[in-house]
Amino acid sequence: MPSPNGKPSTPSLQPALELIYLATLEPEQASQRLRYFLLNNPNYFANLSENAFRIVLNMNGDTVYESLGCVRYIPLLDQMYASIDIKQDCGYSFRVGNPGSREYIRFYLSFDRGTTWQDKGISAVNVVDQAGSKSRLFLVTKKLDLLEEQQMEDTILVRAILSWNSVPPAGSPDWTPLWGNVAETQVRLGSRDDRRKRGLRTESRIRFADEPVSMVGLGHRYDTADARPVETLSSTGLFPSSSALSRDYQVSAV
Repeated sequence: MPSPNGKPSTPSLQPALELIYLATLEPEQASQRLRYFLLNNPNYFANLSENAFRIVLNMNGDTVYESLGCVRYIPLLDQMYASIDIKQDCGYSFRVGNPGSREYIRFYLSFDRGTTWQDKGISAVNVVDQAGSKSRLFLVTKKLDLLEEQQMEDTILVRAILSWNSVPPAGSPDWTPLWGNVAETQVRLGSRDDRRKRGLRTESRIRFADEPVSMVGLGHRYDTADARPVETLSSTGLFPSSSALSRDYQVSAV
């Protein structure tokens, strides 16, 4: 937008300078400071790419604040669900009473043992600061009828990408979040009649963004006793997102 004196305005160099400053800090301090900037103004670094953060700060898949606990399929409800472990009591809201930030999960399906992936959209949940030493657990769901999706293979791989306050880009199954991690579940399918008689077997495993496949570990079962209510979604994010994304959200909790 032109400035009042007719000369084109120049984008502020302050965000880039702040990023350089963050690069001089210890990794944990840089991570905390970056979250502070983004909570204060989600669009503070809007003119910088997420690759800039990774290159300058060497940040990939930080799970200090949040991580996926497990991803499972509920056959009778035709739903995928993922549990999100919120590990800190602060770092999600800038001030008490202010709207919180979002935890986004994008789901992918693979019918060829991970060679290709189909994007199945996003679910999201709002998170806020909450004093207390006990970690919080949120449940995010996505409606998916895997029997209708089933192709030649009787095994479907489901991948979930958790990202704090930044929407995982569409069609990018190998994308690495700044904060969050990646979890996969293997679902063995039977007929719809078989599904009525028994639950489908699933094997959840956690793969952190910076770990090789050989370091993949087993996921933990979700404990419904730790479920907490899902907050009302509010508008926030690392970068501006299109209004079309809002139609892709489905949030619920047990």
